Amino acid sequence: MKLLHGAVVATALVLAAGDAQAAASCQALQKKDPNLVCRLGGNPHSRFYRPGVRKPADVVTMLETQKARIIALLATAPLSRPVAGADAEALYDAMLAAAKARPVGLVRVGGPGGHPLEFPFMALRDPKTGKDRLKVPQAGATSLKWGGDPRGFEAFEVPFKWDNHEWTLWVPFACGNIWLEVEKKAEPIKPTVSVSSADVCFGQPVPLSAKVTNAEKIELTIDGQTKTLASAESLPTTLGALGLGEHNVSVKATSKDGVTESGSTRLVVKSCAPICEVVTVTPAKMRKGGSVEIGAKASVNPAYGGSQSIRQIVVSVSGPSSTQISFDGASGSKAWKPEAIGDYTVTAVATDSLGQQSAACTAAPLRVDRPAVVPFGAAFFGKERLVQETTVGSVVLADGLCAALFGAKAGALFAIGDNADFELSAGAKISFEDGDSSSIFIDAAAQRLVGRGFIGGGLSAWDLTEEDTRSIGALIQGGIDLDQKGKFQFMVEGRLPFNTLDDVDNNYQFWGGIRIRPAQR
Repeated sequence: MKLLHGAVVATALVLAAGDAQAAASCQALQKKDPNLVCRLGGNPHSRFYRPGVRKPADVVTMLETQKARIIALLATAPLSRPVAGADAEALYDAMLAAAKARPVGLVRVGGPGGHPLEFPFMALRDPKTGKDRLKVPQAGATSLKWGGDPRGFEAFEVPFKWDNHEWTLWVPFACGNIWLEVEKKAEPIKPTVSVSSADVCFGQPVPLSAKVTNAEKIELTIDGQTKTLASAESLPTTLGALGLGEHNVSVKATSKDGVTESGSTRLVVKSCAPICEVVTVTPAKMRKGGSVEIGAKASVNPAYGGSQSIRQIVVSVSGPSSTQISFDGASGSKAWKPEAIGDYTVTAVATDSLGQQSAACTAAPLRVDRPAVVPFGAAFFGKERLVQETTVGSVVLADGLCAALFGAKAGALFAIGDNADFELSAGAKISFEDGDSSSIFIDAAAQRLVGRGFIGGGLSAWDLTEEDTRSIGALIQGGIDLDQKGKFQFMVEGRLPFNTLDDVDNNYQFWGGIRIRPAQR
């Protein structure tokens, strides 16, 4: 075992610790190795504590009565670091407190089976001057060694702790000499620190999970602002509400030995918007003239909790016609009647009590189709040409008609799927010929919707009240919207009687005009 400091206070008391032959042999070797210690207690005048130490209580007495001398020796001893002033007194106080606090043991040192003995230095009293002095190793050695009686000797042992080291005070039996050993450096008390937090939404308390042990002093720092806490129990569990953005939180703990340990965490206060869960439109497909039920539901962000709530949901409907519907609270529903035919997009946005808005949620597309039956009226102006041949005997007679034509009709359009109508109508026409004539007619036709117009064809029962020209013919028609809503259409119609298809040039009817119906868009 290595001795880091020791003091043998010198009156070189010979303890009668060995026979004369062992001492003489050691003294002979001492001429070559001045670092050998051969005898203790040989000279009473070199004793540090002249009465000697015979029992454990004598150790305490010696320490109490020789305080000034011991502190002076500690201040001049070549220790591992300078020990003077308050440090020397603190070291003295530590050994005295240990001697009083526990029984002082008597153990054998320097002999077989005993405590190994080396001295880095010794403190002596000069027998001539009576002054204390230090004996230190010579010739570059690091310690003095016991070279006397191989049986060693007995000494009182006082272990104690000071300056993060474990020390032992040794006092030889019947001799007032003392020395100190440092067995090992004691591990300083280290604090432990663990800190964690989590990202939160704006307006919510920031959670803090912090654990500290072995701390005499604790400092909590938030974004550079430091606060000293009384104890680990004073660490908060939440940091209150912080502003948007990144925040740094650290905890620094200092142990009673001055050892520090820190832990830190970084968190982000987010603008966590509420969640628009769903917006619904029922039914998702309908014909113009009916109503749909629009509903919406929203919630605060479940990942972060907090005290905010949903303040309002605003539903926006865009398409051929548009509107906005608002609900107070986290859900609601309301009926709405589309004003135009076409496709609609329905979205909702929720706003919470912090003023934060959700991302929009969108319902399934809403389709508003044409009504199943649409009434209409139309007026036309055009031309009619009819040539009828009759045979009287062997003579073929031709009876012809070619005149301007005005007419009107009314009827209904029946929806066939998404892109077709069936027209059924009846009307009247006036031919501007000699002695103007009028008649009625009936049309039935299928119409294909193309863009903003149509093209179609069917059958026309023409001149039902005129026996001479009454006929069934082919009807061809087409039209195009004149306004954005499709209420007015320009349309043309042409008719070819089936009974004169071999003379189309002389048997036909065509006209153009305006058809009026309810708005389609």
